[in-house]
Amino acid sequence: MGDSGACARVFGEAIRGIASQHYTADQLAAWQACGADAGAFGAARLQGITLVAEAEGYVVAFGQLHPGDHVEMLYCAPEHAGRGIGSRLLGELIQMASTRGARVLTADVSLSARSVFERAGFRVVAEEVVERHGVGLPRLRMKNVLPAQ
Repeated sequence: MGDSGACARVFGEAIRGIASQHYTADQLAAWQACGADAGAFGAARLQGITLVAEAEGYVVAFGQLHPGDHVEMLYCAPEHAGRGIGSRLLGELIQMASTRGARVLTADVSLSARSVFERAGFRVVAEEVVERHGVGLPRLRMKNVLPAQ
């Protein structure tokens, strides 16, 4: 859990800097509030498998597989977005899920992350709105049918 604070920082920066293109100020504030409780955020990161990417000694992205067939989180600091870091993390999570026997991988994806997931083979199966702190946040339920090992 030593890098939980760094991951929480990336979480907040990604929401403010990347998701702001697709969400209102109220939606961004409600989403960011989900990471405000450091203890809860750290405990959530201990579930499943979390991969962390570093650059120059700093955490710049992270992704989580929990349970073994669901990408729970994938966030990248805005200053490192567009460099393929998130795509590489997602690729590693896909490979881990496949190796562990998953045949279908799901994810609940922000509008901002849609293209990253589509490039990795995910397809939209539903559009939905999830409530966070009394505010509706649109997101996409996506899935990727994995090749048999």
